[in-house]
This record gives sequence, C-alpha cells and structure tokens, in this order.
Amino acid sequence: MSDKTTGKLRDDVLNEKATSAIIEGKCKLEKLSEDLDVLKEAAKKVDTVFSVEVITKVSPEGEVPIKPVLERLGFWYSMNSKNNMGLGLPAFKFYEDEK
Repeated sequence: MSDKTTGKLRDDVLNEKATSAIIEGKCKLEKLSEDLDVLKEAAKKVDTVFSVEVITKVSPEGEVPIKPVLERLGFWYSMNSKNNMGLGLPAFKFYEDEK
C-alpha cells in the first residue's frame, strides 16, 4: 500500500487479479455507523461482491453492543459466536470493573 491513511494501493499491483481477498480494519463502536455507511457507498462503486464481518465482545450481561447499530442501519446479520476458553491471560482489561 502506498498510502495507508487513504488506502491507496501501489501502482504496480493495480492490475493484479485475485479470487479472494481479505481487508481487515477496526473501529470504535461510536464510529461503526459511519464506517458501515462508507462501506455501503463503496459497494455501489465496485464491480464485485463483498461481505462485511463485524466482530465484538459480548458484555458480561450478554448484550451484543453492535446489534442495535446493525438493526438501525438495516443490515442483515447472523449472531454466530466464537467461544474462547479463557485459558490465557488477556493483555488488557476489556471492562472497567475487571481486576
């Protein structure tokens, strides 16, 4: 990538072909709505199909913080889960009240 702030690709790879590509990113929950709107607009401009996977940590109460955002924006979603056993120690605290 020649410019990571804009996402501009290097000129020497612009004509490359791929059957599959994964582009990863992250955003804060407060910006999720804005970022998904950008992806909706991008979908109108590209000559291909793509899917978006939005991942979040479930709160201790069992609530999925991204669900209301996806519903408000009219995105179809599937509530799948990946369950980690917690055998390792996290590198940081996810919630304010964690010890």
